[in-house]
Formats: sequence, structure tokens, C-alpha cells
Amino acid sequence: MVTKPPLVSVITCVKNNEVYLHKCLSSIASQTYPYIEHIIVEGHSTDTSLQIVKKYISDHPHKNIKLYIRPAKGIANALNYGISKASGKFVHIVHSDDYYYSRYSVSKAVKVFKNNPGATWIVGNHLLDVDGQVVTLENRLLAKKLGKYLIWLLPWMSHQNMFYDREVYEHGGLYDESYGNSLDYEQWLRLIKKIPILVVNEKFSVFRVHLKSTTFNPMNLPRLLSENFRAVTSNLLSQKLPHSS
Repeated sequence: MVTKPPLVSVITCVKNNEVYLHKCLSSIASQTYPYIEHIIVEGHSTDTSLQIVKKYISDHPHKNIKLYIRPAKGIANALNYGISKASGKFVHIVHSDDYYYSRYSVSKAVKVFKNNPGATWIVGNHLLDVDGQVVTLENRLLAKKLGKYLIWLLPWMSHQNMFYDREVYEHGGLYDESYGNSLDYEQWLRLIKKIPILVVNEKFSVFRVHLKSTTFNPMNLPRLLSENFRAVTSNLLSQKLPHSS
């Protein structure tokens, strides 16, 4: 009996991002991997984002696209809602200003899982779009030596290049909605204590650098640092650091 390839749930949260949304959606639609469900959580945008999403859906009637429109209650809440609606074996988050590096990104991620039985959490290299130029920051060598300890000092991983088996969410929990910019960092610290991460030399998704990004907006820096500190201290107090292998 032939086993059907695993379904991948791609989650995109949208709120007032009309400038970059086209490229994000087109990069998802162009994926060669055929078993994708695209879950879009739209937070009542006041620009043309919702119209862009609806056109994307109408332009791809044979794609498995699910749109949920609901009041915006923060990115963590939107992601948790999207994950609750996901039915795929694997989950990947593509933010509305980011995009897949190539048409084969999802296929490559599925292949990594297939070639590494038991892996439930993988991350590729950092890919940054700086004024249209994609810069690669390779992290596998650093991760090999210091990864699980360095993470307690610096959020060095790329959430854009992170794929999860859905059981990671089942065993490790969803995003803590009390966090804003540091929601993913807090989750990593919580997960890495009990679930090993596989770092691979692959390019999956591109993070767009721009001032409206919550990560690179200087106005968000004080909150980001404060939340990072809270994430580290709360997780250190809750459990011991993982033992070295």
C-alpha cells in the first residue's frame, strides 16, 4: 500500500501588510510540494490586505486555502488560532512580509524530516532580505558547538526557517500570549529543554528587513529586550538547563 505524503500546514497571519503581501502569497502558491494547506488568519485589516487575500484565493481555486477573519488580539493569539485549525503533520509559519526562498522550500523541509526519522523540530539558515538582496547567515557550525546553551544568551535561530512536527505543539505547548515580539524566543526556551532541534544547512524562507517589522523597529527594542529577559529568567527558574550529550 502506497503511503500518502504528509500534509504541511502553512500559517500566515495578516494585518495591514499590503506592501509585502503579494510576494508572500505568490511564494506559497508556487511551491512544488502538492500537499499543502494554507491557513490565513486575517485581523480586520484597514488597508487592502483582505482584498489581496481574497483575490489570491479566487486566483487559486484548486489550492487548499482556508481563510479565517477575526479580531486582532496579538500575533501570538493569531498564531495559536491558526495552529488550532491546522490538520497537517508538519507546520510552518510564513509571516505576511516574508516569503519562501524557492519553489522547492517545502519539499526540502519534508525531505529533511523523511531522512531524519525522529526529528520533530528543524531549522535552516538565516536568510535576510535587505533592500532586495538576500543575505545568508549560516548557523549550523555555531549551533553544533554551542546551540542549546547559546540560545539562553541570544535568540540566534531563524523562526522563518523553522518547521515543526505538530506533536511539538502537543507536547511543548502553544505560544505564550503574554509575549509580543519575543513570543517565539520564549517558546524555543521552553521546547529546547525537552525536545532536540535539528539544525540543517538549508534555505527555506526569507525574513524581510524593514523598519515596520516588529523585530527591526527601534521603538520596539526596549520591549523586546525586556521580554527576552523575562523569557530566560522564567524558563531557567522553571527547569534546569539540559544536560550536555
